Amino acid sequence: QTFTRLGEALSHYFVLKEEKQPPLFADCVLATTSIFMEVPPSDLNNFIQKCNGTDVLLKTLHHQVSTLLHYADHDKSKLGSEQDVSSTVPLLVTLQRLASTNQDLKASIKKEIFPNKPEAIPEKRNMLPLDAPVDSFRWKLIRLMTWHESNIKRTCSEWLWTLCDEDMAEFVAYTGFGNAVHLLSLKGLVEVPEST
Repeated sequence: QTFTRLGEALSHYFVLKEEKQPPLFADCVLATTSIFMEVPPSDLNNFIQKCNGTDVLLKTLHHQVSTLLHYADHDKSKLGSEQDVSSTVPLLVTLQRLASTNQDLKASIKKEIFPNKPEAIPEKRNMLPLDAPVDSFRWKLIRLMTWHESNIKRTCSEWLWTLCDEDMAEFVAYTGFGNAVHLLSLKGLVEVPEST
């Protein structure tokens, strides 16, 4: 109950208009998600919906993922720091919890991440995503599915799996078999040959 009250109080912070947000607003949102992980799902759903918090969470995630990828591509010295991991994983877990307990919320998040539904799922497994333009939000998230840090890789993959209604064909179509194979093998849905 303490976490629920604290989470609800902090979620009101999410409704600040952009011009009124303090300079460290994104850092405050990231810190808040660690508390959200302890809030019962029904309470979390209620106050995130009341304050339209999914928009803030997605915007913060987009910023965080862009920062991670920037360091990966341009400044390897900051790649995968403990701070990066400790702030990104709770955000992904919070979004995963929201998507897995609220169908309407899941549908709106899915539309944001994957706006273009494939017209047809290919019969052969596509190795690459069918629609993930470079630098789009979904392209950045899909890159995290093969990230070197296992917690980020797993939580991001699990969240995208939930958004795809745990449908293997859809998951592969949206993310590409090469990116999806690790999670699918953990779930026992595909066999990966052992390296010799």
